[in-house]
Amino acid sequence: MSDWAEVKRGAKRIAAKPRAKHDTRVKDPENIRPLTDRLPRPGKKVAEAKPKTKKGSEISAQQMAELKSGTARIHARLDLHGLTQREAYAELARFMDKQIARGARLLLIITGKGREMQGVLRAALPGWLMAGPWAKYILTIHPAHLRHGGDGATYVLLRKRA
Repeated sequence: MSDWAEVKRGAKRIAAKPRAKHDTRVKDPENIRPLTDRLPRPGKKVAEAKPKTKKGSEISAQQMAELKSGTARIHARLDLHGLTQREAYAELARFMDKQIARGARLLLIITGKGREMQGVLRAALPGWLMAGPWAKYILTIHPAHLRHGGDGATYVLLRKRA
């Protein structure tokens, strides 16, 4: 008898445990406010920034070219994959406050694409950034280059500190 046949003869079948079903029903719908009432609403899509070449502008044509080509140096990154909207917004708030305080310029925020490019975090991010307390610090929001996540990530260029 071969070794494998001997191993198979001595093996015992493990009984499968029935999977617990997750109850998705709302227990008391009267006491539950929708999440959209508590978070900033996702705004309209933020238009891609155009390079400003006038004297005294903060973003040069070279910087914009670096963003588009994916060669710009990223100062900090945040990955929001797998988080709920509430968790993602809280992480974004901590991240933005910290990066603004330390004077970072280029941030990469990874949201993922979602199913069929319909990701909830991906859609909500521009609205959160532009309607949040950080809007005055943001110079531009730009889709990330493929090497940094493509459609599932966003560059946020912060204004220079005064």
